[in-house]
Amino acid sequence: MSEVCEAPKFSADTLQKAIYLLDYVCSKELVPKDNLQLVCVASLTILAKFSEKDQEVPRMGSFQELCQYKYSLSFMRSAELTLLEKVGWDLNFSSLHQYIIFLISRGVVFSSEVTTLQEAQKSRLLRYLRKYCEYFSELSIQGKPFRLLL
Repeated sequence: MSEVCEAPKFSADTLQKAIYLLDYVCSKELVPKDNLQLVCVASLTILAKFSEKDQEVPRMGSFQELCQYKYSLSFMRSAELTLLEKVGWDLNFSSLHQYIIFLISRGVVFSSEVTTLQEAQKSRLLRYLRKYCEYFSELSIQGKPFRLLL
């Protein structure tokens, strides 16, 4: 799923939520191996439509192409509808990425801790902090053992 998100440049938040949706569905019922790609793409298209700007969401035909035309457009839309019904149309859940951004916006480095730093150093410190947070956020979706620690 990570590779699919890189082409259209979906946000880390969209990717994480799509993986959470996929994990949720797979935890509730056994998804046949033949349908796993379909469920994966349906999760991604749902969250892309929900989280991304309209002009940045590729048409369904692009996702169909990624699946090497294994599924018809109507079947892919049907899979989206099925997933939405499974979650009760509730896509209002948070991702680790959103949580990290929230913490950063609330202040994780305080003025009393950086009084000896010059402005350029403060700016660089916050930039690095954000990069590392995003890096660990992306790591959290790479493997189940890491997700279990969270």
